[in-house]
Order: sequence, then structure tokens, then C-alpha cells
Amino acid sequence: MKPPRLTILDDAEIQRIHDTTLDVLARFGVKVESERTRALLLQNGATLAEHKAVLLPPELVEDSLSKVPPSFDLYGPDGQFHVTVSTDTTVFASQGSPTKVYDPDQHGLARDATVVDFVNYERVLDVMPRIASSHLDVWPVDINYAGMHARVMVEWAKHCRKPFGMGCRGKEMSQDLMDLATIASNDDAIADRPRLIAFFNPISPLRLPEGLLEGLFVFAENRQPIIIAPAACGGTTAPMTMAGLLVQTNAEILATNVAAQLASPGTPTLYGCVNSVMDPLTGNVAWGSVETGMITVAAAQLARRYNMPSRAAGAVTNANSMDLQNGMERFGTLFAAVGAGINYLTCAGTYASLLASSLELLVIDDELAGACTRYFEGITVNDDTIAIKEIETVATSETKSYITSKHTRAAARTELFIPWLSDRLSLEGWIAHGMPNIVANARAKVDEILAQPAEPKIGQDIIDRLEGKAAEIAERELKHA
Repeated sequence: MKPPRLTILDDAEIQRIHDTTLDVLARFGVKVESERTRALLLQNGATLAEHKAVLLPPELVEDSLSKVPPSFDLYGPDGQFHVTVSTDTTVFASQGSPTKVYDPDQHGLARDATVVDFVNYERVLDVMPRIASSHLDVWPVDINYAGMHARVMVEWAKHCRKPFGMGCRGKEMSQDLMDLATIASNDDAIADRPRLIAFFNPISPLRLPEGLLEGLFVFAENRQPIIIAPAACGGTTAPMTMAGLLVQTNAEILATNVAAQLASPGTPTLYGCVNSVMDPLTGNVAWGSVETGMITVAAAQLARRYNMPSRAAGAVTNANSMDLQNGMERFGTLFAAVGAGINYLTCAGTYASLLASSLELLVIDDELAGACTRYFEGITVNDDTIAIKEIETVATSETKSYITSKHTRAAARTELFIPWLSDRLSLEGWIAHGMPNIVANARAKVDEILAQPAEPKIGQDIIDRLEGKAAEIAERELKHA
């Protein structure tokens, strides 16, 4: 049987969080900083409170939830790579946002990321067997911020066959992403076959910023999926108690979904969770804590309550080096997210409180994703796997052994998860092989991938059009500076 999903709330507790959320939205509301969005909400039954927040009636919230599709498809630039995200599947993706990258040549310290680092990230991610979607995985600091979105889109289309994600960064930039994705897809209808997935991060507590809302409208109108992902910290931007944090972030998600569904009914939205708690000893976000995993499990349950695909972060850690803490925390948070049934799991490559990224960890996390997936596939019990004939053969023979049987050879291909990085050598064998560790093994894999020619995944005519559009955007931004 398959192991049951991890749960942490019972049905009554989920219902109470939902009911309290509706009360928060109806009585306290959310601060909506976009006039366009505020007007749309007011036209559809919302009201304006004395403290200027927008109050959302329960029926508007519930109606918007009913419009969320339970599944959607994502495609790579040329449309050949395809993955379905649904309430029944788990898709692994990279974790975007770091501005630093691990550098083994700098004593393992993180340095500022560059465009070359972004390209290398896309090239390595492209061949990972389990990581199915990329994002703005490292933010290059050697490019002007105003034109960075265009540059990385060009490099993504050239070097990666998988979908791409970026934030709802205002109307103009978001439209640039649509234009570039359309060019990258050779003018395929991206509304029908989405290439992009957006991140919308409400600002906790209970604030929907103008720039992100303007970008949300562009993504919604172009039918690109939108991850609604508060990044609240219990004790600083949300209540210290996990139940209180869940109520507040639930309100932020449901309010944003109302805006998305009013902008374009049926827009694919995901119930997102990048929430954690404050470490009382340092005041920092305790990303690698057990509570992060607990909050993620609860978020998965709430997403199922609404029949929304879920998104959460896993393999997150506060560790600033490639040490045992790093491995312990990233496995714990990833295992909780996979076990909870998170549907779109951004998990690969980061450390140092999500501020730094590592190609080595990207490869390691792909392996961790495989191990966690194998665990939750469970143990199959049937006439073949019960192996009574094999037991009888060995038990009644003085010469037969399991290691020489056809049953063993066949089962080894289907029963086991075989890692490509983890070391299972004997002590003597390990010493004979130079005493490798998993980071060194991952580095060797990265070097092997990057040693291959960086051949573009798209035609030169499309590259030329992308470069032309990117140059146009850079010139426009220069004029606006």
C-alpha cells in the first residue's frame, strides 16, 4: 500500500481555520494598493472599511474558489516538454530568488551571481530527471535590474526545455514576459499552452501591493498560472502561533484569488506556502525548522479543502555551508512537503535562508526528490512481490541464493531507488576511491554536464527575435531611467 498523506489538522480544525478566515476578510479585510483592483472588487460586492481596507463578503470568496481549475499544463519554450500540475500529482521545481551562488573556489563561500551563473543553472536543471520547471533561479547582479527580466528570458529559452517562473513584477515587465514567451514559443498561443508560471507574494500582514497586482492582471489575462504565496513569519509578520499564521495567510491567499478570478475567471491559481516562524534566539526566519514542515503540511490540507493545486517550498535550510545541518534541514522540510501531497514543490538548489544557490545542491535535491517520491510510492504486496516461491527455493536448497535469482534481478530494477550521488562503498572501497563526499560527487556531475557544448535549444531565427526584443526593452528602460 501507499503510505497515507501526512496530515496535521483534523476536519474540524480545517473548518475552523476556514470560518475564521472568512470572518477576517469580512470584518478586517485586506489593504489593496491598486486602484484598478480595488474598483473591480467594489463592483463585485466588496466594501471599503473606515481603515481603508477592502472587506470581502464570504459569497464572493467562495464563488472565486469555485472558478479555480484543479489542474493545468505547463510547457517548455518550444512546446515539446510538457508537465501537468494537478491536485493529484507532485511536480518538482527549482527555488528562485537567490542573489548569491556557492563557489567552491572561494573556500565554499557564496559570491554575487552573474548571468553566466544563471546560464549554468539552466543548463544543469535542463538535464535533471525530476526537476520539471525552472525559475529565476539566481538573480544576476551584473545586469541592470530594469532589464534583467528580458536577459534571463532569452537565456532560459536558449538553454532550457522546461517551463519558467518569475514574479508578477508590474504591468510593463509582466507584459514583456508574455511577449518574450510568445517569441520563444515561435508564436504559439501561450494562453492555450502556458510557458510561464507567476509568483504573487502578498505582503504580510494582509496587504496586496500595487505592482504585483498590476502584474497579476497581465498573467491572468494571458492564462498563465499564478502561485499565490505569502512568505509570512510567525512572530514578526504573522501571529506567533501556527494556527494564527494559517488564518492570516489563508486570508491573503483567498483575497488574491478573488482578484485573479475577477480579472479572468478560470485563471489557474495555486495555494502557496513559503511560511515559517521566527527563531526566538536570533530573530531570523527559522526556515529549516520542524515548524516550517508542519505549516507546509497544514497548507496542503487547506489547499485540498479548496480543491486548489498547492505549492510549497521544501529542501530549505538556514545552514550557511554544506554541512550536516544543511542536509538534515533540507531533507526534513522536503520530506514533509512530499508526504503532505504538495503539488508544485519548489525545492531545488538553495541554502543560507534561500539567499544563496548551488549547482551542487540542485543535483543533490533532484536525488532527494527521487528518494522521497519512492518512499511515498509505498510497498506493493501481490503474488509476485510476496516472493513465496523464492523463499521456498532458497529455504529448501543448500546451494540456491537470492542474489543469483532472476526474481532478484528483475525486482532490483523496479523495487529500489538507486541514487547516483550517495556513497554506498565499503570503508576500504571509499578510501580507494579518494574518500569522496556527496558534494564532491555532485560537483563532478555538474562539471560533466557543463563540459558538454552549450548548444541552443531553439533556432537562430527565434534567438535573433528574442535578442531584438530584449534590446528594445533595455533601450526603453534606459530612456525611462
